[in-house]
Amino acid sequence: MAVYNGNYNYNDLKTFFDSLVSRPAEDPSSGAPEKEVKEVRSPKVFHNHCEVEPCYLLLVDGSPKNKEALEGSIRTLKSINKAAAANIGWIDAVCHSEILGTLDIQQEDLPALFYIKSKGTRYARLIGRVSEESLKIFVAKVGAGRINERPIDEWPLQQKDCEEVHARLDALTNQESTLTAE
Repeated sequence: MAVYNGNYNYNDLKTFFDSLVSRPAEDPSSGAPEKEVKEVRSPKVFHNHCEVEPCYLLLVDGSPKNKEALEGSIRTLKSINKAAAANIGWIDAVCHSEILGTLDIQQEDLPALFYIKSKGTRYARLIGRVSEESLKIFVAKVGAGRINERPIDEWPLQQKDCEEVHARLDALTNQESTLTAE
């Protein structure tokens, strides 16, 4: 309960009441700076990015051939009102495959969306296909507190050069294709 100890004149009372009333969320088209969507490549970047809630992380195949799909998923997530004000990041889960086992997902499950809570000690995962409709439902459930959260001790991200990792994977795939064709 807020206690008013000021003068009983219009301006002072108005200032006090205005401070109690929550302002409507800013319209993203109002010219407010758009939040940057960051690639999370290390534990330090993860903790800095998800220091403030809400925080969403997309785990994706970050190879160059999937860039368009990644951008589409990010655009869709940012278009949802409740997620627009959130910190949104992405992890190249093919490059950082060490995270897949910790989160009990397979590479075939990508893309996957996670809501990060309590500065990275709890998370919830969107189960199913990442689509506009499923994202809206998941974000609404997060906002209403109707999600099943799981604890996690650490996010095992190792600092890597993902471009190099994808180049090696492409070279291996091309080599296998050549051997299969012969």
